[in-house]
Amino acid sequence: MVAASLLWVFYPNILPYQAGARAAQTYRSLQAAEPLWILGCRDESLHNMHFYSGSIVSAAENPMGLPPQAAWVYTDPEGRAQLHRTGRICDTLFVFPFTRVTTLKPEFFHPRKREKILEDRFLIHIQPIFAPAYP
Repeated sequence: MVAASLLWVFYPNILPYQAGARAAQTYRSLQAAEPLWILGCRDESLHNMHFYSGSIVSAAENPMGLPPQAAWVYTDPEGRAQLHRTGRICDTLFVFPFTRVTTLKPEFFHPRKREKILEDRFLIHIQPIFAPAYP
């Protein structure tokens, strides 16, 4: 019985660090017309994104794999830097703290040390790519 009550305390405190789930919940709350994509984040389990977004989320290995239309993109710092280098215009940015909740480190349980192990994940709205007009 004690173990069950610990779960009621423990899990709600780590769920905010499942950035994919929080990003999908944010996306869904926006009732966005544009699709949600994943860019990079290869080392992250993102099954919860499909669940919380209410659909299967497409993934791209690099920014060239993203659609030319406007979209929402869940990514890590590397993916954000790639988007910036391609010149893709981003007009909205949400930042979520992330840690792998299935492999928590001891530092996570110490509030003052937690920041050192957290990573950032981003939910970014990208603008469409417009083709240049022919002369």
